[in-house]
Amino acid sequence: MAVPSNGADAVKMMRSCVRVAETEGRVVVFVEPIALYMTKDLHQEGDKEWSFTYPEISEEISIGEFGVFGEGQDVLIITYGNGNFYSRQAEKELREKLQVKCQIIDLRWIAPINLEKLITKINQFDKVLIVDECRKTGSISEQLVTGLVERSLRLPKIKVIAADDSFIPLGVAATSGLPKKADIISGVLELIKK
Repeated sequence: MAVPSNGADAVKMMRSCVRVAETEGRVVVFVEPIALYMTKDLHQEGDKEWSFTYPEISEEISIGEFGVFGEGQDVLIITYGNGNFYSRQAEKELREKLQVKCQIIDLRWIAPINLEKLITKINQFDKVLIVDECRKTGSISEQLVTGLVERSLRLPKIKVIAADDSFIPLGVAATSGLPKKADIISGVLELIKK
């Protein structure tokens, strides 16, 4: 199940989806974060940091491959889809204003999740924030935490920020229940204080 967070990833992931559907006969689900369709700027109007060059025809992102952004070691943020956008905003503010250095993993694929590779990365951190745009109940974050508990030799401090358990709002309220930059910053600061 593909959940790209930006246009360039969407193109490369769609190519992988089409290839495995054709060559392996696999059924592939492609979920788009429509809240970001028209988004071009990441931090401020006109910065164009969420606009991407169309990828070369040979470029793909393999199923299970996640993206890693930043080099911080204070907190690892694991997210996907819309959560990557807001996490990237939070990372900049945390780094520049509070000197908290985070690293972000954009899962990109929420099924299957490459848990072994993810746990190898998580084992490098003492604090992990999971930012999940799904509802709190029955979310991807529950799957991640369960996988960590079952397979990790050592558990970091973990906090989950997920969308509110509610109906799916539409129109101007479409993003009202999603985790936002301020929620992510608060979650990181809470982990650091523990």
